Amino acid sequence: MKIAVLIICFFLPNILTAKTVADTLTVTEKYNLLVAYRNSCFGQLMLVDSCSKVGDSIAAGYYLMRVNPYYIFTDDQTPQTLDSYLVRHYLIPGNIRKKYYDSFTKVFHKPRTTAYITFERMLGEDQMLRQMLDTTTDSATNSILNKRMQYSDSEHFAFLLKYIHRYGWPSIKNGSIFASVIALHDHNHHKKYFDIIKRATLNGIVDKQVVELLTLWLASDKSFQIELSKYHYLRFDVTTLLKYEMPSTLPLLKKTIAEHCPVKWRFFMEFGKDRTIEQNRKETQYGDFGRCIAKLQREIVNDNCLCPLATFHSVERGLWSYSWIRVEKETTNFYIYILYGDVIKNND
Repeated sequence: MKIAVLIICFFLPNILTAKTVADTLTVTEKYNLLVAYRNSCFGQLMLVDSCSKVGDSIAAGYYLMRVNPYYIFTDDQTPQTLDSYLVRHYLIPGNIRKKYYDSFTKVFHKPRTTAYITFERMLGEDQMLRQMLDTTTDSATNSILNKRMQYSDSEHFAFLLKYIHRYGWPSIKNGSIFASVIALHDHNHHKKYFDIIKRATLNGIVDKQVVELLTLWLASDKSFQIELSKYHYLRFDVTTLLKYEMPSTLPLLKKTIAEHCPVKWRFFMEFGKDRTIEQNRKETQYGDFGRCIAKLQREIVNDNCLCPLATFHSVERGLWSYSWIRVEKETTNFYIYILYGDVIKNND
């Protein structure tokens, strides 16, 4: 599904590891989320796909009848396209396709709620701006688009928070699928969203990927601290990279790596009020900031006596994964941690 794929692809660079989820959700919570997922329209459509792939058309048809038509709407399907869509993607008996078509068409022609229309429009604007960002390669255009996105996001986030305060999490009929993506972009309020989205996931109206992504982000600092506890480390301030300048600490950084090799390095961002996480996502991967990060890593990679420990793909393409926290400061600081010790030599 389009929205499901969007959630996976757009946020994948920020995911730390699958183990993070295991470390921060209890066994019972994970089990309950899995059960809820299997019984939701998200899980039911996945079962339609799985049964179709093994040739079980009867089971595929059974699960299809349990899929909320609103979920199919997110893939831009209409009564005119639905049958060919089902034939192309799934193995469904003709009588079941007809039965689902009738149900789908009946729902499709009902007026959408105001909330649904609003959240759908907001997500459309949200994705348009982010897709434009993903096609820019110069910092000037990137800066302009980021300002537009910040203004647009602020309106969307305020509306969603006000809606939740008044009505609770929206149902699928009221735009839950669109609201989920908007909430994921609102990093400042993830803690506020977490419990209500987890309940909504258990009620089958939010995909469990959403609560897992929130868990990953909320655990980011904790996971980083756990990693630091395994090694010796030194921290270097590289905040000047935000201004596209190599840090004055570079000579000492290179010397440290040469003395302690093999090493790992990890980037860590302390977000102040002057910088958004969404803005940073783009700039760490592309543009002048991304190129400066790549240049820094090229400078230090050869000082590490075991170069395979460095991921050359990420060295050449900026920074795709880093840990971060939000702090009550006006300005943002950026650090690189050099991790070293016998654990790296023996196990990594």
